[in-house]
Amino acid sequence: TNCDNCFEGEVTEVVYKGDYVIYGIRLKGSQGPLVIEARVANVDGVRSLTVGDSTQVGWASRDVIVLELSLDADKE
Repeated sequence: TNCDNCFEGEVTEVVYKGDYVIYGIRLKGSQGPLVIEARVANVDGVRSLTVGDSTQVGWASRDVIVLELSLDADKE
């Protein structure tokens, strides 16, 4: 694979959205409820994952966007 950040995970949720599927993936070894959401094209002939399946997720460093979490958003 061509990724800088590669992790093992387990599928926790599968949501079909017509032409794509959203997978919730809990990363193995994470100390909290860290779940990655992956949007994958729904293509005939490609096996889709089911809840409980093991999988790998990864991405290139250049594709990362860091967002700031604001816990004070309700106060503004």
